[in-house]
Amino acid sequence: MSEEPASELESLLARYVERHLLAGEKLDPAALCADRPQLLAPLRALIERYQRLDRALGAELADGEAADGDRSLPCFPGFRTLERLGRGGAGEVFKPRT
Repeated sequence: MSEEPASELESLLARYVERHLLAGEKLDPAALCADRPQLLAPLRALIERYQRLDRALGAELADGEAADGDRSLPCFPGFRTLERLGRGGAGEVFKPRT
């Protein structure tokens, strides 16, 4: 019995994202859908949404939004700085942990 199209799309997108995150590769959507050509258009749409999200998150990090463990975070005695919550004209706000 075959998977429902939505489940198949989720599986195909998961393969694409996993390969992109782990190996930096961008799999060919046509190759992923070789046995189910009717899924190609919806898969391409999902991949495009993923890529837009990936670019947006990358831009946030480039603009100074710190990821967990980022060395650019300040050190405060007795605390571990987890992330930058925001910044403005008067300063920056960080999320600390004891």
